[in-house]
Amino acid sequence: MFCPHCGREIPDNAVVCRGCGKAVTPQGMESPVSPSRPLVLEYVGFGTRLGAWIIDTLIFAVVGFGIGFITGLIFGPSGYVLNQVISQVISFIIGWMYYAIMESSPKQGTLGKMALGIIVADSNGNRITFIRATVRYLSKILSTLILFIGYIMIAFTERHQGLHDMLADTVVIRK
Repeated sequence: MFCPHCGREIPDNAVVCRGCGKAVTPQGMESPVSPSRPLVLEYVGFGTRLGAWIIDTLIFAVVGFGIGFITGLIFGPSGYVLNQVISQVISFIIGWMYYAIMESSPKQGTLGKMALGIIVADSNGNRITFIRATVRYLSKILSTLILFIGYIMIAFTERHQGLHDMLADTVVIRK
């Protein structure tokens, strides 16, 4: 199937064209969107996404402090290294679960994203699965390891995608 707006090839079950972001209708079905006003995905840029990240980071700072405090009480000063390792592992698991569950939930975003009115979706604007949200979260490790270039890409790509978005085939859009 091809997009009637831009002519790009799209999957037969697509609701929105990946190329132009406009709504498409499979042959023989009525369009849920008025032809005079098609659905257009509004991709969210670097600044708004950074704001959502800051909100989430502040939440995690409080959670991380709590985890470190509790493991510090358990292991005491003599178990400093073990305390650090366990704190990091617990924080990683909590971070993964937070992002993957929240972004694959009906809310489609973390508390920071919800506060700014943005959501994570697949390229067609649909809710993502837990597996896709997990791939997106783990791909952020690569975006970070390459000197944050994976995040900087958000400011320069057509659909404001970071490397982690491209690897998971996701976009961040206005709700």
